[in-house]
Amino acid sequence: VNNTQSRFEELSKNLKIAGGVLTGVGVAGALAVRDWANAAGVAEVQMAKVNTILTNISKDTGMALQNLQKETANTAKSFIKLGFDDEETSVVFAKNVQITKSVAEAHSLLAAQSDLARFKSIGLAEAGQAVQLALMGNKRVLKQLGIELEDNATKTEILAAIESKTGGQAEAFSRTYQGAMDRMTVVTTN
Repeated sequence: VNNTQSRFEELSKNLKIAGGVLTGVGVAGALAVRDWANAAGVAEVQMAKVNTILTNISKDTGMALQNLQKETANTAKSFIKLGFDDEETSVVFAKNVQITKSVAEAHSLLAAQSDLARFKSIGLAEAGQAVQLALMGNKRVLKQLGIELEDNATKTEILAAIESKTGGQAEAFSRTYQGAMDRMTVVTTN
């Protein structure tokens, strides 16, 4: 009887431990699903914004919407290698096309914006907005980020000033441990 009672006590103890572990795994799993769902919701909102911008560009310029969408998707995919979120890249790139009315110029802007983002340890959206504002005449934000510009600086001069100070930063960052971790985060959260 004592042996049986001892076995039941041991079994009960093991079941309590197992129950605690399963509860912990269940909670962690539920939190992971919640985080994934939130990230998916944010991504959906960003891509709706991108599609609206691209649709408007297509209407305003006559550029083929499918080509704009394909170029945006390919660009966003390639920037994952630099550790940037593809939806964030898509938004910045679409806004660049909207401002410049040129896919080629939008790529040049994005390169400068990505270098600035890594140089200043800020997000691509923040760097993107700073450069976009400068192109529209508000150079104050770039000055706050350490990029000195003449008041009447042209688009070419703005990009040259950014690249002379930050050129190559995005690529260099991508080769670091943190760059690898950022890529892994982007890939695993998509």
